Amino acid sequence: MAKARQKTLDELAVEIQHSAHIGDFKQRIGTFEKLYKTDNQFLPIVQEHANDIVFGNPTNREEFPGAYELSYKVLDKEVRGDNTKVNDEGILAKMLETYVDTFLEKVMKGKFKTSLGEAEAQGASKEKIREMKGMLFSHYVADDQGNPVNPLNPQFINQLKGRSKVELINSLRNISQQTVGGYARFWIANVGRDLIKHEDHGEVAPYVQQKMKESGFMHDDPHYHITKNALQLATEYGHLLTGNLQPLQRAGYKTQAQRGGGDHQGEGQH
Repeated sequence: MAKARQKTLDELAVEIQHSAHIGDFKQRIGTFEKLYKTDNQFLPIVQEHANDIVFGNPTNREEFPGAYELSYKVLDKEVRGDNTKVNDEGILAKMLETYVDTFLEKVMKGKFKTSLGEAEAQGASKEKIREMKGMLFSHYVADDQGNPVNPLNPQFINQLKGRSKVELINSLRNISQQTVGGYARFWIANVGRDLIKHEDHGEVAPYVQQKMKESGFMHDDPHYHITKNALQLATEYGHLLTGNLQPLQRAGYKTQAQRGGGDHQGEGQH
């Protein structure tokens, strides 16, 4: 029996958005949970797509090279010795700009060329165009704490100065791994945004409050959840489902141990 064809990202997005339009809250929160849980059916497809963007299509790298490979080739052409230290900001910028260009061409498709064409038509300098590219990239990629990642930020480029070729290759690998994870999180959040609606507040607030409590996370403010909008609550629930706990701690959630081991009154009680 032939193996079933894996769904494309576009097909996956249509399926999820269809659920967002026809389902009641129970159905939509179920789809939301499937989308965010680390063992869900969607994540491997999203991660594979992100890997192809960054590292190239493993079955046809010649025609579909990844951002990492092309930026590596720039570095390899400009710097010969593995232990040669690179202080030329132009080489570093060219390497990272190749990385960002390749990523944006694959993610934005023809729209990236439209942005470039408009910038050039306005007579923007190379520095301004690089700034624009960095802004576009950081829309798609954030670190584990939700901070936007911009490899074309002058400070980011400057911190690479003085590193050897081998160290720069490691830096490229780190950026690439960060890009795969960051883009996968972006795609999931972007597609899942319509699953929880503003009007769901009266259902999502107690639901998320209870799920947090069941997972050992409570808030000092017993009325925290009813004072937050549905999108923020969905975002926080997404963090819980993916195990990304730092944003929850910054928002004021505490584990039972942090709260002194006891079950405080108020939170989750009616």
